[in-house]
Amino acid sequence: MADKEFKIIKKSGEINEYDEYDLLESPANVALKRITHKSIICVGLWIEYLTKDKDGHEIECISIQDANTGESYSGQSKTFRDSFSNIVDRVKRMKPVPENFFIEVLHNTSKSGREFINCALVSPDRALKRLGI
Repeated sequence: MADKEFKIIKKSGEINEYDEYDLLESPANVALKRITHKSIICVGLWIEYLTKDKDGHEIECISIQDANTGESYSGQSKTFRDSFSNIVDRVKRMKPVPENFFIEVLHNTSKSGREFINCALVSPDRALKRLGI
């Protein structure tokens, strides 16, 4: 079996080989669409990347590692990726820039009945309270 190919588009910073494997290739990686509605992720490391599906078509994906649990989540939802990118831009403008930030995973249904996932930035106070910390 040939190794999968990955082309990193953007990433959170320096990522070591172990974390790169965890974010891109680990079978323990959980699909974002399988996360319960309104779940909180403390975003630590993340990567946006290109890979190929089983038919050889290029797809854009995102993987996020929870800084608290070490769990990694991935998906290809454009809506989720666009919202996440906007959140990252906002977080980068914060003074001081936080090392980690919290997002809430949202499941929605379009007017045509199609289910999709999205995400929203959550304040640390609200996130920690919801996590029981």
